Amino acid sequence: MESGKSEFIALYGRRHHIRTQGEYVFGNITSPDYDGRTVWIKEISDRIHEYHQIIMKELFIHQIKRIYNKALDALQTRRSADGAQYIWRRRNSSTLVIVFSSMGEQRYNYKKSLKKCPYDQLFIADCWARNVSYYWYESKSDHPERYTQALINNIIERGGYTSLITLGSSKGGTAAIYYGLKYNAVQIFAGACQYYVGEYLSHYQYKQWPEQWHAVVGGEPIQEWIDILDQKLPSMIEAHRRCKTRLFLVYSTEEHTYQEHVKPLIKKLNECGIRHDDQVEKYPQHSMIGPYFRTVINKELIMGD
Repeated sequence: MESGKSEFIALYGRRHHIRTQGEYVFGNITSPDYDGRTVWIKEISDRIHEYHQIIMKELFIHQIKRIYNKALDALQTRRSADGAQYIWRRRNSSTLVIVFSSMGEQRYNYKKSLKKCPYDQLFIADCWARNVSYYWYESKSDHPERYTQALINNIIERGGYTSLITLGSSKGGTAAIYYGLKYNAVQIFAGACQYYVGEYLSHYQYKQWPEQWHAVVGGEPIQEWIDILDQKLPSMIEAHRRCKTRLFLVYSTEEHTYQEHVKPLIKKLNECGIRHDDQVEKYPQHSMIGPYFRTVINKELIMGD
């Protein structure tokens, strides 16, 4: 079809027409001079309909899986005396992997990725402050941290664990470093985590989701609480200078948390003599961390065992 003589307009599988020298073709109806090009229209229409059916089927399957996984999580979830929510997978191992959750509606992260992991696993839900407490604060109260510690202490005692590994991405990565250092974990896996949590919640997140800050602090952003949250992770790192814990960091130099959080985190780790192995990627959006982080989990905790 020569350029400038015809134009194809597809209206998502509902109506298709060719305009050729002032004449139109609709569906299978054409003028005698159209030379059979209606066949091309029919093929395009059929292909669009086929793709539409595939997409709708995939969306349906995705929704069914999502509902199933949420129901399965609810069935497997246990609650501590303090109300902390968790799933405890037993593998008869002396090592416990503690997994912290990122932001979003998904209560537990990386369950599927760790299915073949030989170590026992503890998935802890962030069930406070609209799921953004960072396992630290809700309405200025530190009960999320106290309840998280109580749960970890209880599981360690009941399981008789002699070594710990912590992991998580984004918010979960921040918690993984914090509690990993606090409990002298042998390994910490953190993906694209936040270093200055006060700054993150009061500025970047506040523009779209001010309710997150309100849930954590219980009011409008004030400098006192920005500073408190900003110093939580740096203070924990400072308190564990030259510790033997090995960190695995996964991040991208092309998304916003690199300059604002990852770079100052690396600088602090280096100042405090804490060893870290970095997997540096180039993905452009923070939300894309998942697949890259799973690669490291698979390599170090499953294939590398």
